[in-house]
Amino acid sequence: MKHALALLSPLALLALTAVADPANPPLTCASTSNPTACAAVKPGPVDPLVIVSGGKDLKFEAELADTEPKRNLGLMYRASMADTHSMIFDMGGPSDTGFWMKDCLISLDMLFLDAKGKVIAIAAQARPGSVRSVAPGFAYNAVLELNGGASKRLGIKVGDQVKHKLFKNIA
Repeated sequence: MKHALALLSPLALLALTAVADPANPPLTCASTSNPTACAAVKPGPVDPLVIVSGGKDLKFEAELADTEPKRNLGLMYRASMADTHSMIFDMGGPSDTGFWMKDCLISLDMLFLDAKGKVIAIAAQARPGSVRSVAPGFAYNAVLELNGGASKRLGIKVGDQVKHKLFKNIA
């Protein structure tokens, strides 16, 4: 089934990770709205993630949100995120659950993915703080969150392929 590019507005989530690259500043937690939530979150491990788009391999490091608590917190409270960083949400099977941006401080692009990692919808530049529920209107298996505007800047589109250990398509 072919899906048109969907411009939506989603739920964001948090895990703190340090990045030792001056071009990509470290992730930070701006705890002004909920210092307890920020303090309780421990950095998650990252794995390689590649988006195959327009004949190019776009390389990222991805935190995996594969439990209910991790999915619920995700990228909330982050004041910034490195350009090469992302978070991928494993929904545990087909889902039509909406996402929101409550307590998220940065704009995000959300790529809705099928069971094989194919991009089936994109929510571009979701507005920080929004409580509007966002979903593509059909089932998806995972969501990849990137910095807001990354999809447009990098030419990522519906039909592109995400490679990650979640889809068992990356070494």
